[in-house]
Amino acid sequence: MDAVVLSGGGAYGAYELGVLKALFEKGTLDHAEIVAGTSVGAFNAAVLCMHGGGAEAVRRLEAIWLDRIAQTRPRTGNGVLRIRGNPLSNTAADLARDSAFLARAALRRTAAFLGSSAGFAARTLEFVDLSAFVCVEPLRRTIEQEISCEKIRNSPVQIRVITTDWERGVYRVFANGDLCPDAILASTAIPSIFPPVRFENSTWVDGGVTMNTPLNPAVQAGADTIHVVSLDASLHSIAAAELDNSIEAMMRTLSIAVATAIREDMATADWINRGLAALARAQAGAHLSRDEVKDFTRVAAQLEERARGELGLKPLTIHHYHPSESLGGPLGLLDLSLGALEQLIARGRRDTLAHDCEEYECVIPE
Repeated sequence: MDAVVLSGGGAYGAYELGVLKALFEKGTLDHAEIVAGTSVGAFNAAVLCMHGGGAEAVRRLEAIWLDRIAQTRPRTGNGVLRIRGNPLSNTAADLARDSAFLARAALRRTAAFLGSSAGFAARTLEFVDLSAFVCVEPLRRTIEQEISCEKIRNSPVQIRVITTDWERGVYRVFANGDLCPDAILASTAIPSIFPPVRFENSTWVDGGVTMNTPLNPAVQAGADTIHVVSLDASLHSIAAAELDNSIEAMMRTLSIAVATAIREDMATADWINRGLAALARAQAGAHLSRDEVKDFTRVAAQLEERARGELGLKPLTIHHYHPSESLGGPLGLLDLSLGALEQLIARGRRDTLAHDCEEYECVIPE
C-alpha cells in the first residue's frame, strides 16, 4: 500500500504540495492509499483524503493554497491567521474586537500575577504570551469550509493525524472515524505562536511537539511504500555565529530532533528489510554471513513479538524528500504571501523531479 507522510512547518507546507505535484507528474505515485500528517501536514493530508488521494486531490489542494490560504494584498488577509492590533492589515471593527480581547487577556494575566505565590521573576514571565496577538479564526473558517469530516469518514483513503495533549505530554493519533475540525486545528497550533485548542476535556497543540513526521502510524496502517516529506533541509555545519540568537537556536534544536527521529525510523526499516532478506536466504538453505545472522536474529525477535499481536513484518520502501537548502528563517513559517507560496511550490516540484534515492538515503529492499 502506498502512503504519503507529511510533516509540519507552517507556510513551508506549500513545499509539500510541490513534492506531490512532481510525484504524480513523474508517475512515481499513482494513488495514496494512506495519508499521515502533522501540523500543516495534517491539513494537507485531510484534503488528500477527502478527494481520493490521487492527482485530482493534489489539484484541489493547490487551489486551496493559492486561492484561499495565500494573502494577495495587505488588507485582504489570508486563510490562516490575523495579527491582533495591527492597524495596517485590520479593519476598524477588527481593531475594536482586538482591543477588547487583549484587555481581557491582560486582566487574566494580572489576576494570575497577583494571585500567584511564585517569585516575582516567575510571575512576571507569565505576562509573556505571543499567542494572544494571533487570531486563528481565518484558519478555523478555512478548515470548516474546505474539509468535510463526513467525507473523510467515508473515504477509502486511510488518514492519520497527530496532535499533542499539552497537559499530559503525549501524542494522539486521529483516524478517519474520529477526526474532527478541532483535531486538525489543534495539530497546527504551534506552541507560543498559535493558541492551544480545547476539546474532549483536554488542551491540544501541534502534533510536531511529539511526532513531527508520522512515519510509524503509516506503517501500522499497512503501508509498505512510503513517501516521506519533511520540511527541514539536510543538516550541515553551521557557524556558531549564525546561532547566536534564541529563535535560530530553537529552530536548529527542532531541526536536529526531527532529523534524528526520521533517521532512526528509516534505519529501523532498513534493518527489518535486511533481516527479512536474511530469513529468506536461511529458508532457502543458503549460508549466512555473520552480519546476516545478526540481521536474522533481530528480525526473528520482531517476528515473534508481532506474531503475538497477529501482525506480520514486511519489507518497506521509504522515499525521503526534503529541501536541499533551508527554506528560510523562522519568520518564513508565517509568510503566506502569494509570491512566497508559489516559490515554495516550485521548489518542492523542482527538488523532487531531481530527486536521487542514493543521495537522500532512501530505504529500498534488496
